[in-house]
Amino acid sequence: MTQQALNNTLALTLLHGATFSATLFDSVLAAYRDELRAALEPDEDDALLCLVVEGREVAIWLLETDGSEHANEAARQRLQQMWAESYSGNVRELIPGFVELLDQGMLAVGGVKWS
Repeated sequence: MTQQALNNTLALTLLHGATFSATLFDSVLAAYRDELRAALEPDEDDALLCLVVEGREVAIWLLETDGSEHANEAARQRLQQMWAESYSGNVRELIPGFVELLDQGMLAVGGVKWS
């Protein structure tokens, strides 16, 4: 998948409400839960966001420092809630970095702050 295709797929899903893949979440992201929890602890972020894309399917997982976990649509809704005034802008800033990671065959993982 080209970087442009990855960018378009992420934008369609995160910004325009396309459906997430529960199957992709269960088959890929769920396997990394313990690693991702450990990655959040030493940071000063409010949450950790992880994405995976296969073809046109996207799965997302959001882990907050209080232990709350949100998958797919619930994760998007939580981001929209916490970034009420800046969701679109923040997502547009995150997408290029996520595309770089995904293009290298990695999970797209990034820390986020609510304020």
